[in-house]
Amino acid sequence: MARSILNIFVFLLFLLSQANSTIIPPWSLPLGLGEAPPPEKLWTKNPSPECQNINKGERLCCAAAVSGGFPLVQKLTGLGGYKMPANTLNGYLCHKSATCTSVEIEVCCLVTILSPIWGLWCQTTAAPCTSQ
Repeated sequence: MARSILNIFVFLLFLLSQANSTIIPPWSLPLGLGEAPPPEKLWTKNPSPECQNINKGERLCCAAAVSGGFPLVQKLTGLGGYKMPANTLNGYLCHKSATCTSVEIEVCCLVTILSPIWGLWCQTTAAPCTSQ
């Protein structure tokens, strides 16, 4: 049952992304989620200490994440009117936990109202990769 609800929600988000409006971007309709940056009223009310120096968001563990830096993601989100900056991640199937498993991505998300499905406007807590 929960899986069916999840599939329906993802399908509805996909349909929303396909609508292209020149007046009001479809992603900004639900509470202004598509605005860059999102309105402060949508920011998490439970910022995590681990996220204070990152983005003052809430720590979530996500099964997957979509990076705004990928060209394909930029193109698709642009078609949907969603303004996702290149340095932003959106987490998928996210939950709050003291520790993330080895297969989860630890992120700090500004918008957590769609959790456990989406964590929006996130940055990773990991240190950036460096070449050696």
